[in-house]
Amino acid sequence: MEGVHAVIRAARSRPATGVMTKQPKTKTRATPSLPRQSQAILDTMQLGVTQANAEGEILYANPAVAEMHGYTVAELVGSNLSIFEASVEQEPTIAGWSEGSTSWTSERVHKRKDGGTLFVRALSDVISGSAGGTIVTGYEDITERRQAEDALREQHEKESLHAALHDPLTGLPNKLLLLDLIDQALGRCKRHSEYMCAVVVLNLDRFHLVNDGLGHTVGDQLLNAVSERLKPCFRSVDTFARLSGDEFGFLLDDISDISDTLRVADRIQEQLAKPFQCGSEEVFTSGRMGVALSTTGYERAEDALRDATLALHRVKSGTAVRHEVFDPVMHRRAHARMELETDLRWAMEREEFRVFYQPIVSLEDGTITGLEALLRWEHPRRGLLEPSEFLSVAEQTGMIIPLGSWVLEHSCRQMRKWHDEISRDSPLSLSVNLSGKQLLWKDIAQHVGQVLEETGLDGRSLRLEMKEVAMLDDADPMLSVLSELKELNVSLDIDDFGIGYSSLRSLHRFPIDSLKIDRSFIEKLHIRRESEEIVRTILALAQNIGVSVVAEGVESPEELATLKKLNCEMAQGHLFSAPLLHDQITELIEGHRYPV
Repeated sequence: MEGVHAVIRAARSRPATGVMTKQPKTKTRATPSLPRQSQAILDTMQLGVTQANAEGEILYANPAVAEMHGYTVAELVGSNLSIFEASVEQEPTIAGWSEGSTSWTSERVHKRKDGGTLFVRALSDVISGSAGGTIVTGYEDITERRQAEDALREQHEKESLHAALHDPLTGLPNKLLLLDLIDQALGRCKRHSEYMCAVVVLNLDRFHLVNDGLGHTVGDQLLNAVSERLKPCFRSVDTFARLSGDEFGFLLDDISDISDTLRVADRIQEQLAKPFQCGSEEVFTSGRMGVALSTTGYERAEDALRDATLALHRVKSGTAVRHEVFDPVMHRRAHARMELETDLRWAMEREEFRVFYQPIVSLEDGTITGLEALLRWEHPRRGLLEPSEFLSVAEQTGMIIPLGSWVLEHSCRQMRKWHDEISRDSPLSLSVNLSGKQLLWKDIAQHVGQVLEETGLDGRSLRLEMKEVAMLDDADPMLSVLSELKELNVSLDIDDFGIGYSSLRSLHRFPIDSLKIDRSFIEKLHIRRESEEIVRTILALAQNIGVSVVAEGVESPEELATLKKLNCEMAQGHLFSAPLLHDQITELIEGHRYPV
């Protein structure tokens, strides 16, 4: 192009000759406006050159531009520049300009005489003269360069698309691609009544132990090893994807019935049962799966994946069941749980919780020795709810910490009020339940101490109840927590005792003051010999380790009689009193004595 520039600059240095003014076009060859010396130079150039007037009529064309477009020079001269236009989207020809000179470059598609196309880079200059002006343009064929650029661009787009739709670690399709393919499969199911597919979510067990114990590198190696081993379990029409972390998903397309899905699930379990070699480490894992079938009538892929995940969560870890198929009942339960969780988050702000109290009675003389604080939720639509209906949600969401703190403070304040207002030979004790999450809360001892200080309740009047399972699951950290609590002079009781019967030998490690026998052993105590033997054993154990015993859930005189025969010290249950609000319970604790 620089050679064309030089010739054009030389032409500008002297007046243009033979410039055509506006007049009717003729078939005669137009008089070139470039000097003959310049034309001679341009005729030998490898770059194409044209000179045209303001109307776009070609006054001069060199052999290179003619060959580039498949014409002869004679065919081009006298024609219009529009002969090169490949489409109506071409840059328009300049129709006029002011005195002076301008230049511009562009890249465009040109049409050849044979109908083919080529890419050209054009450099245009306006040469002005007394009779008007002409445009001299140099053309460079850049077809090969543009084709190479287009090929690179297409390759880059393919690579970018692949990266956007695939997991960078395993190379498997990612969640985005899986959802798109599920949508397509669901569309086929709608169009063909006999068509069926299944969406499955797979979660690896104990993967966090691999990451935490052996490091993330081994964890990544395990994920890669799992993906490679499981690929042969699927057909070419299926899709195996990694969703996130240790969770995989797959689409089983065009299946006959649920048995096809279950066979794939069995093959996957067989593969996962074999050890994985990750570097120098031999790693073992297993998996759980949730299945959603297209027969449910899904409209969106997200709904099918959601229900498969919901079914996965229903699989109980540690049981023989390793996969579960979603059914609409699960969806209703999940929806109800979400509603309950939302209501629970508002319940404290709206002051919907209530504390009820149930007497603990001495079986020696029938006096009330203490009260257990029992939480109830006065739900605006469902009425009074017991803890079994909402405490698990509170545990899972972490709301059990503020909720448990409220119960402790509220009941301690009430008990201190009773101590001040009611004269008794010995003060009542208050039993408050602590959940497993509360016991693992690092500030639990500090919080209990703060509540005792703020309410003025003597620590010796507070009994903290905890589940036997929660204590024995993580014995060493629990021992430290219980020791801190004992420094506050509170009593520590094991609630629902007997469920963890196999761990009785561990009890001597904990600073326990009382055992509360689970109500399942008290029910029909007088007619079930095995229940009586268990209660007898618990009472003997308690005597040997020096702790007291309370029997929970006493409902009948016959149960009471059997407990007295076994020399049980204390009991509570509806036989004595249902849980009552504080104003109702006040009358009972003012010297009331039950017949025992």
